[in-house]
Amino acid sequence: MNTLLVFHIAVALMGMSSTIYAFVSPSKGKLFATYAFIAATLVSGFALVLSHPGHEAEACINGLVYFTVVGYVAVAARRKLMVNSNAII
Repeated sequence: MNTLLVFHIAVALMGMSSTIYAFVSPSKGKLFATYAFIAATLVSGFALVLSHPGHEAEACINGLVYFTVVGYVAVAARRKLMVNSNAII
C-alpha cells in the first residue's frame, strides 16, 4: 500500500475525530487543530490525485462527502463555541 495513501487515510480519520471532539467540547485550540487536519487531508488528497491520474472522479466524490460532513460539524462546533463564550472567533 502506498505510504501517501496510508498518511491520507490516517489524517482524514484524525480530522474526523478532531472535529467530533471539537463539537463535543469546543475550544479555540481544538478548532484550529480541526482546520489543520482538514487542510492536510485536502493537500494529501490532491497529491494522491496527482500521483494516480485516472481516479479524479472517485476522489472528488469521496472528498466532497468528507468535506461536507466534516465542514458542517466544524461550523457547528464553531457556533457552539461562540454561543458558549459570547466571543467572535
